[in-house]
Amino acid sequence: MRSRPVNLPATAAASELLIIYLGQRLELIKDFGFTEKQVDEVVKLCHAESGAWMESPLTGHRLIRHRNWLIAAPHKDGRADTIIITEYDRQVGFASGRLHLETREAASFTVSPDAALACLDARHIRFPLLLRKWKPGDYFYPLGMKKKKKLSRFFIDRRLSKLDKENAWVLEMNKKIIWVVGQRIDERFKITSSAQQVLKITLELRG
Repeated sequence: MRSRPVNLPATAAASELLIIYLGQRLELIKDFGFTEKQVDEVVKLCHAESGAWMESPLTGHRLIRHRNWLIAAPHKDGRADTIIITEYDRQVGFASGRLHLETREAASFTVSPDAALACLDARHIRFPLLLRKWKPGDYFYPLGMKKKKKLSRFFIDRRLSKLDKENAWVLEMNKKIIWVVGQRIDERFKITSSAQQVLKITLELRG
């Protein structure tokens, strides 16, 4: 049984070729515990959003849709915990829900205090962005503060539960955290009076 991740092409255009290939070379997915009956599910996964996945009932291995690839990897704890977001992505699924991205004109935009919205000055954003689970040592400059703060302390100050801490995600750009997802943006990326465009990111939690 394989234990290292393997990448398979997953573009929509390649899905028909992939089903033929999988039908002829079943061992490609059989090695990860998937059966011939699951080939149709694999093809559907090729058309799903980045971050979607399916699991083998036999081994617990996952096929994860990541941009134009399917990643076959050992099971950990749900969806992929590191997701790359490009400038072309408008919706991105992950373990806690989904992010919706859109660019708006700053002149007609009103900043919302809703923690589920990240309103960022688009001129300071450079793609790709990295959506990932937080880790010890992470820090950012919380909105309204000039000094950096470690996320571990930020979570303590907010009295987050252990489960909430374990499920916390961050959005990162060039090794800088721009948003603690669903909680607070970084001061350095807030909208100012000189902003021309706004990158609005909306968090939709899983129901």
